[in-house]
Amino acid sequence: MSIHDHAKAGDAKEIETLLESGIVDANHIPAGPDGALHGTALHVAASNGRMPAVKVLLKYGADVNIGRDEDQSS
Repeated sequence: MSIHDHAKAGDAKEIETLLESGIVDANHIPAGPDGALHGTALHVAASNGRMPAVKVLLKYGADVNIGRDEDQSS
């Protein structure tokens, strides 16, 4: 599972494990199959009401000012 999948599920412990390992970047924005950008793990966690995941992402440097596109921010 990706950090975005864990953010959607609210799995704060697994998010922390991934971020501690350095395997993933808290501010990574993946492209979907259509090539469009779909937001950071912070966007996913916040939009799904996963506050423990949001707190872990912020602890590890998730940037609240990164937008899903150039006109939005978290």
